[in-house]
Amino acid sequence: MTKRYFSIIALAFGLFVGGTSAVMAEEGPELPPAGTNVRDTASLQRGAKLFFNYCVGCHSLVAYNAPKGLLGPNLANVGARSYIAAGTLPNTDENLAHWIRFPQEVKHGVLMPNLGLGRADAEVLIDYLKKQSAAATDAPVTQVASHHAANLSSIVAPYLGIQRALSADLVAGVRDKARTVALEAAKLGAEGASIGTAAAAVQQAGDLEGARASFGRLGDAILRYARAGRASLGAGVKVAYCPMTRQYWLQEGDTVRNPFFGSRMSDCGRIASEISTLTY
Repeated sequence: MTKRYFSIIALAFGLFVGGTSAVMAEEGPELPPAGTNVRDTASLQRGAKLFFNYCVGCHSLVAYNAPKGLLGPNLANVGARSYIAAGTLPNTDENLAHWIRFPQEVKHGVLMPNLGLGRADAEVLIDYLKKQSAAATDAPVTQVASHHAANLSSIVAPYLGIQRALSADLVAGVRDKARTVALEAAKLGAEGASIGTAAAAVQQAGDLEGARASFGRLGDAILRYARAGRASLGAGVKVAYCPMTRQYWLQEGDTVRNPFFGSRMSDCGRIASEISTLTY
């Protein structure tokens, strides 16, 4: 492929991500001022929002079993790397901020677009990435588990809205609900990154079939999170399984409503009494 072709891709991708991010930023809650210490909760939440608004479509923060097929490199160990930008720059905070803000200037023709981030936002994003890459956490395990349990319902509720829409062959509202899942997953920190990445893929799907193709990964991410003992799925939420697609999903009630086939075979599947190997 020619450099011109990649430049066109980068430009189109930048316009799409930038436009989507602007909408998300307007509709989300007001962010705290940049420049606060990374250990401050408000700063972490701001960094998480920046990551899920601008980065999650191409990058993962999951160290193990990360989603495949993303355009950009996994950022789970970005703090430990000696060089960034495909070996172009030494990995310093100054260089990383410059790369985040002006990737086309650092490496002409790179797929990563200029997203228009200011210096303060870049610094908060870098602090967030390094914090999530760290092996240790400042919060006791009991506090983390309590926090996660209190927030999973805000992820499952919009997920169920997507499931109902897809089972009825509808795409209306799917993007908004997927965006809500991604923003709520950001509050869980690094442990919620796989949920956020999967939700972003659903949000970016161009049609019904694209949304269905991404939906299985989102369900697996939520199930994997719940199976780790961090939270329950909530009262009345059932796990269903489709033997034809070999994928699980969450739904309410005992009547099977298959989101992968919709009206073609809405009753294909069963309520699962146990979960074996997850697809993603």
